[in-house]
Amino acid sequence: MSISVRSSESAGGAQSDQFVAISEAQAAALVGATEDDVEDVLLTGWPGDAKASVRANLLDLLVDLSEMSPQDWREARLTDDETAAVERFARDITEQGAAAALSAELGTEELRHLAAAPIEDWMLFLHPDQREIVEHSFAGPARVSGSAGTGKTTVALHRAAWLAKHPPEADMFGTEPLSILFTTYVKTLVPVLEALYGRLPGSVPDAVTFTNIDLLAAELCEEAGDLGNWNGAQNENTFALAKKEIVKPGTPLHELGCSDGYLREEIQRVIIGRGIDDLDGYLSIDRIGREMPFRRSVREQVWELCLAWRDLMDAKGLEHFEDRMRRARDYVRSLTEPRYRTVIVDEAQDLTQTGLELLCALVARRVPTTQGPPHHELGRDSVLIAGDAAQRVYAGGYTLRAAGVDVRGRSHNLGRNYRNTRQIIETAIACVGSFAVADLEAEQGSGSVVRRSDAESDAATDGVRPRLVIAANKPGERRWVAAEIAQLRDANEELALNDFGVFAARNDDVDAALNMLKSSGLEAQNLKNSTLGGGGVKVGTLDRAKGLEFKVVFLLGISHGAWPFTANKGLHPGERTDAEALAASKLFVGMTRARDFLYVVCSEKPHSLIDHGRDHFETIRVPAA
Repeated sequence: MSISVRSSESAGGAQSDQFVAISEAQAAALVGATEDDVEDVLLTGWPGDAKASVRANLLDLLVDLSEMSPQDWREARLTDDETAAVERFARDITEQGAAAALSAELGTEELRHLAAAPIEDWMLFLHPDQREIVEHSFAGPARVSGSAGTGKTTVALHRAAWLAKHPPEADMFGTEPLSILFTTYVKTLVPVLEALYGRLPGSVPDAVTFTNIDLLAAELCEEAGDLGNWNGAQNENTFALAKKEIVKPGTPLHELGCSDGYLREEIQRVIIGRGIDDLDGYLSIDRIGREMPFRRSVREQVWELCLAWRDLMDAKGLEHFEDRMRRARDYVRSLTEPRYRTVIVDEAQDLTQTGLELLCALVARRVPTTQGPPHHELGRDSVLIAGDAAQRVYAGGYTLRAAGVDVRGRSHNLGRNYRNTRQIIETAIACVGSFAVADLEAEQGSGSVVRRSDAESDAATDGVRPRLVIAANKPGERRWVAAEIAQLRDANEELALNDFGVFAARNDDVDAALNMLKSSGLEAQNLKNSTLGGGGVKVGTLDRAKGLEFKVVFLLGISHGAWPFTANKGLHPGERTDAEALAASKLFVGMTRARDFLYVVCSEKPHSLIDHGRDHFETIRVPAA
């Protein structure tokens, strides 16, 4: 490969372009070079006839390139003039691509392929602000926050690679080197993240363990000989029996009138998920993420219900996922040595407090005390937390301080959106930006909140307006989406079926969408059973959309009165408020999975959340079949 470099020394004093050949080894070295060693890489081993001025200009060019983000020189197909877009992209590749180990002699078809590639293929370079986070040595736990598409996961992956290349002193944790743990809440993300790490320049094989938090907890409980049986249906049945025993007419919970689902979430995500061991602890906590007020008498009966439910489950050998997390945490805390040198937590906002405490226990140093068990201390570069409270899709919440994690002075917020077009992120903010969410760094009991509309999110690209598609009914929604996917695929050679994501709120809607796509001759895969491999349309719930992105996204069933979170008109007003906030968060996540094109699809009338951003959409009405 070669790169064009302008030299100031030529016949007649005029500047001229010269070409310097770059080997694959040199290109790979340049990709992995840091600010400190890039000059050594550049000025060692170059052809003897390369003039000093050429080498100097080459250094300037490549240093400039290292300070550019992938989006600064990526041209997606978002313009009417396709030829101009490809020409601009070709110019950027010719002038800059060799520094990214890309050939400067690319043909038209290869250029088109690169221009249409997923954004993951461009996770080679970092913005200077992001590079500083990746390569900094933190005195304790650190956090990376930011709105959707700002590169939190990219930073986390590069951080894992950088730490793997810079191990600590050999005797810090003993003679055996410890690996890095990279964990996330969503199990379908694990193979994706592992594959991305393997593509990073200079990544050290087998130095990073990728897993999801539920699997990790199960493995640790099994190691401890304490793995119970989780069965969703039986768990709900035992809850019904416990509620029948405890909640009688005239009691506080009966008078309050909240749903069974809300009570189960209160016990699983708030009481067990926050590691609350006694009634006094429950009476004193700030129920983060839960706006429905629970006065003292209500909390006392909820605690009684929790104990009765747990007793029935113990008798049947059943367990909550959240209880499994707590027991895994307690087991790891009993160990005499840490298991990993660093843990990197992606999508941290969806963990429970005990889940984060488990991860911290895996890396905490055991500091001896004069009496009692050793003190656990989170040392230098021990924890990196990546997450955005505005994208929480599960009930309840927690704060980092409550989990024993202090990131003050080591918290970084990312502001530039590298995924979504300006039109997509502005529409998402218009729809749900007014909702307040409790930030992970809020002080316990402070009630500190942030709003999505307050988050800095400077989109890097322009595009087309999202479409609001109004069909007559759910079958009409699915038929239209299948036809639109087929039409877009056939009309655009750069769109493959795996560039499309279709998401719905409920599993039955996911199954119906899969059947419609397959009956229309389109290959499709359920994200529940997929690792994102293969060439089919990816279909799943809004929860499973977490952390993913697609060029084209369809959100099905975003209809007035039909979306499950607010369908029950008999809900207590406080529960309705919580349900609406959670629905807003899931809608925001779904909308921001779209890189280039977004379709929100409904029957007859859109959900009320869409009303706030209605002017941002182009509306398409589908005639009844």
